[in-house]
Amino acid sequence: MRYPQFRQYLQDNGLAWQEENKVSGHFEWHYAAELTSPVESTVEYYLAERSIHYMDEFRKRDKPFFFSLNFWGPHEPYIAPTRFLELYRDTELEPWPNFYDDRADKPSIHNIKKSNTKEWTDFVPYIKHYYASMSSIDEQIGRLIAYLKQHDLYDNTIIIFSADHGESLGIHGGLCEKSYFMYEKTCRFR
Repeated sequence: MRYPQFRQYLQDNGLAWQEENKVSGHFEWHYAAELTSPVESTVEYYLAERSIHYMDEFRKRDKPFFFSLNFWGPHEPYIAPTRFLELYRDTELEPWPNFYDDRADKPSIHNIKKSNTKEWTDFVPYIKHYYASMSSIDEQIGRLIAYLKQHDLYDNTIIIFSADHGESLGIHGGLCEKSYFMYEKTCRFR
């Protein structure tokens, strides 16, 4: 764990980072795991908690303020809390329509980065961890919105969501991460 403030938060609150049930399949370096410690031990929870602290400080000034929060995720590795993985454990995921794309009709540069695997079953647990990671972040965003509403700040707040890129999750023949092919699924803005 590279973040000293987060490590200190865990220690101060008697929390531990307990990562289990690692999923790697046939991937080169991508992996996912289950966080069996409480949700309060997630980076997302910590960031929301710190955000609430700072918003409390800004609110005392009784002036408009700007606040920016970067959850950074979901990002590999997908370490998802058990509670959120439970939401997706029994979910059946069919292969994406382009999962079996051999990229033969694509420019030659698309074959520089080879697919990690051709087996859809290798991607399913990985994708479920991604979804669970998203749900974990969603819950923390909900906490922040509840805070804004509780303190009568919500109606006078502009919330902007942005991301640096999407995630391949097995598109076009089993690609991982964002890759460098600029497929719409990894760079589309809505």
